[in-house]
Amino acid sequence: MAIFAKAKKTGTKKTAKKDDKIIVDVEGKEFAEKLEKFANLKAQIDDLTSELNMAKEIVKEVGTNEYIKLVENKKVNTGSFIVASETGGRVMIAPTKKYIKIDEEGAESLQETYGDDIVTENTVYAFNTKILMKNMEVIEKMIEDSEEISQDDKDALIEAKVTYAVEKDALDRVYTLSVESKNDVGDVIDDLQPIIMLKNAKA
Repeated sequence: MAIFAKAKKTGTKKTAKKDDKIIVDVEGKEFAEKLEKFANLKAQIDDLTSELNMAKEIVKEVGTNEYIKLVENKKVNTGSFIVASETGGRVMIAPTKKYIKIDEEGAESLQETYGDDIVTENTVYAFNTKILMKNMEVIEKMIEDSEEISQDDKDALIEAKVTYAVEKDALDRVYTLSVESKNDVGDVIDDLQPIIMLKNAKA
């Protein structure tokens, strides 16, 4: 058998995975009590976090729907407001002018529906470090006139990173956008995806 083939065969042999972990016994009542407390509290926190997230989603959904109604009635962005339950609970619904990140496809979709100015485009130009280091000795010369840098390297020397964002004040134009696009206010808000915060909740 060829030496390389033999090495390949032996090198790919799988070994049984050992799952057993070394267990170190620690004596002392204090450690035992703290470990028990840690385990119990961690389990409670995990359960409470799950319940919190479910409750938060429902409250946010109701708050968003009430915000949509306010915009439809007032025809403007009302900003923060308080919703109250029949048992006296209260929470502030705070629509912000911060939005979920969008990509180029999402930006184009919004622009097709609501116009070009609904999205801001930001381009950051940066040197391609690998190409820059490769041509460090001649980089001070005029790039376009230099015959020492290949055209491929010239083309790849500067990299452009383009990011897109919903225009900051788009939330103030929700009702107008709704009328102009003939979409429901709720659909416009779903498209823009403003971040809606919940503050000062009281039972």
